[in-house]
Amino acid sequence: MAGSSSTVAPLRGLHRSESDASDRELVFRARGGDAWAQRVLYHRHAPTVLGLATRLLADEAEARDVMQDSFIAAFDRLEQLEQPEAFVGWLKSITVRNVHRRFRRRRWTGWLTLTSPQLQSGLSQMQTADVPPEVAAELTLIDRVLKTLPPEQRVAWTLRHVEGEALASVASLMNCSLATAKRRISSAQARLDAHTRGLRA
Repeated sequence: MAGSSSTVAPLRGLHRSESDASDRELVFRARGGDAWAQRVLYHRHAPTVLGLATRLLADEAEARDVMQDSFIAAFDRLEQLEQPEAFVGWLKSITVRNVHRRFRRRRWTGWLTLTSPQLQSGLSQMQTADVPPEVAAELTLIDRVLKTLPPEQRVAWTLRHVEGEALASVASLMNCSLATAKRRISSAQARLDAHTRGLRA
């Protein structure tokens, strides 16, 4: 479905009317076994899924695996999608569930201490070349603190403050109540504030 590159090459040779087909139309076609429709959905949304997984896991290699697993699961379960036009939101929820599975697997195998540093990625890797030194320092510190948080808090905070999801969307993506989502974000923010207060003084 895709190579190992962290970027997704655009499909070539598509008529404009085809490449601009709505997600709803593509989902219906994919349900009927149309491989072309699956490829378009993949190339359209793979960058979003890969970015989300990378920011949640802070590990690009694992994120690529999660992206592949999420698309495979989505295409296998297309009949379960009640609103085809909501494909990307549904795909994000599958991705978040797969991220949680990765966190559980890390706990089982001890990968949290064995992950190769060169494969890790985070907010500090997203900064632009002209970022001020004090901002770069804060991003590095935030990355460090995020990695110490319980997975549920880290994912909730990242969805809200990095991905820009609304609170209701965070709750939906994490399959929890709105109150639980708010509590997780608040707890994560309190930890971050405690560690970054000195930088902002």
